[in-house]
Amino acid sequence: MTTSKINLDRARLLAALVCAVVLASSIFFWARSRHHSYIFAFRSPRGFLNGIATDHTGIMFAGTSFRADGAYGPPDRNGRETVRSYAGLSVDATVFSEMLESGFSGREIKWKGFRLAWGDANWYAQFRIRALLIPYWFLILISTPLVIVSARGNLLRWRWKSTGRCTSCGYDLRFSSGVCPECGAADRINPRAVPTGGRP
Repeated sequence: MTTSKINLDRARLLAALVCAVVLASSIFFWARSRHHSYIFAFRSPRGFLNGIATDHTGIMFAGTSFRADGAYGPPDRNGRETVRSYAGLSVDATVFSEMLESGFSGREIKWKGFRLAWGDANWYAQFRIRALLIPYWFLILISTPLVIVSARGNLLRWRWKSTGRCTSCGYDLRFSSGVCPECGAADRINPRAVPTGGRP
């Protein structure tokens, strides 16, 4: 197989994996959202506290002006208010929603579950925040068709390879040298698919 063909296959596999992770994560967090909110806080290379969090409507991505110097930040699993490089925790969904509503003052745009907000936050300390919330329905809507298409394409290419066909276009390579005369791709032929006799 050529280098470009290998890179294309890897890109397809990576895209399918990313879509599957997005779909599975969205379904998991959506199913747990009535009782639990999950927060992953991390320190940016410039030292600011950023985070990804889930609530009962979607997944929120936030960037702040708060300096996480390694000595203070959101509590970790053991209740210690410290962020070295990152911290992950699970909190009650109701408590988290109330904290978001009561501790924020600024501007906000809402549309069909999407929320874009920027302003001042007063959680643990006062700082500026910019946040984008993407609803679960949107993440599931865009990732489900991509997962189905990727799975179908990978299954089709596997069937083509197992029957001695070009994995790029499906051309029958059982009587060729392994280089597809249709699209020019070089493929490794499955030995079990190569006929033992001549052409029928």
